[in-house]
Amino acid sequence: QRLRQAELQRYEAYGSLADVKQAMQCVLMGNLIWTPAELGPIAPVSRGWSFQPRAVIPDLQYVLFNWDAFFASFMFSLDRRALAYSNFMQVVRTKTARGFIPNFASAGSKSQDRSQPPIGAQVLLNMYHKHGDKWPVALAWDDLCSYLHWFWRHRMSPDGLVVLGSDPVGYAGDTTPNTRFGAACESGLDNSPMYDVGEGEFDAQGSHHLRMADVGQTALVMAEAEALIELARVGAVDRQQEAAELRRRVTAMQKAMGLFWDSEEGAFANRFANGTLHRRRSPTCVYPLLAGAAEAPQAEALAQRWLLNASRFCLNPQWPRGNTDVCYWGLPSISADDAAYLVHDHNRRVYWRGNVW
Repeated sequence: QRLRQAELQRYEAYGSLADVKQAMQCVLMGNLIWTPAELGPIAPVSRGWSFQPRAVIPDLQYVLFNWDAFFASFMFSLDRRALAYSNFMQVVRTKTARGFIPNFASAGSKSQDRSQPPIGAQVLLNMYHKHGDKWPVALAWDDLCSYLHWFWRHRMSPDGLVVLGSDPVGYAGDTTPNTRFGAACESGLDNSPMYDVGEGEFDAQGSHHLRMADVGQTALVMAEAEALIELARVGAVDRQQEAAELRRRVTAMQKAMGLFWDSEEGAFANRFANGTLHRRRSPTCVYPLLAGAAEAPQAEALAQRWLLNASRFCLNPQWPRGNTDVCYWGLPSISADDAAYLVHDHNRRVYWRGNVW
């Protein structure tokens, strides 16, 4: 009873968000497992298909996804940094011989064809600001930096923008490598309507890329570089020369970001190889704000015409009629004025489709 009372008092520090914190903690601890195959506790995703009954290695009957697990580390770090660091380092350890942290690692196998959005350094920077521990920075910085360079070596368009890809490398029974869907999975948004572009927009014979530069992925690569630059100044890490190279690359990408801007719509958009801009908008069109890559007028247009627009991203209690005062329901998976927003087939209103981001 005493322990329960102490726990309830701890939630009081979160005020009106106490229920949210309690729910988040229940989910995290419900996912937490320990296995002798890893060096510490981990938090795999909780999906029916996550359990692998025919695992190559019996101790690997779970799935660790790249950015899902990094997000879990961020949530753990609110109060349980030991669990946050353990989970974080296990994700970094999944790094493939080809130099990237894979989309997933499970059942003795890894996705060898694709990665996911690079957010590890951004999570690490947040944990460092919160707890001040230098050793995780010293342990992970080099791996995270070389991982980011993998994107620059293997996922760049001729215009200097990041593209999604899926290489012709896999394992027995894996049908997704070198496919449009495999490349879409590198976004972390898998079946998002953004990637309903047809198989012809995937170059399976040459680059193994989508023929479309991705504004969200480009912005996250830039934000990851900025986080690494800041972490390079931590006392336990002396990487100023590497940080200077990161700054050079970010500056070059900053100059290219204008290619994503749709002045007519007042938003960033994915850009096809022929120079046309995709008409579909998901919340990734505002990711340049995360990277500090939007100019002031662009940020204003994104806010007023998209984020605060009740017919696009500002969903609310009056949905679908609209209420311009409060974005109560948060962000949808695709702009509410897109035909893909209201999916009448219930079986398709799942995953990264429908009215929930």
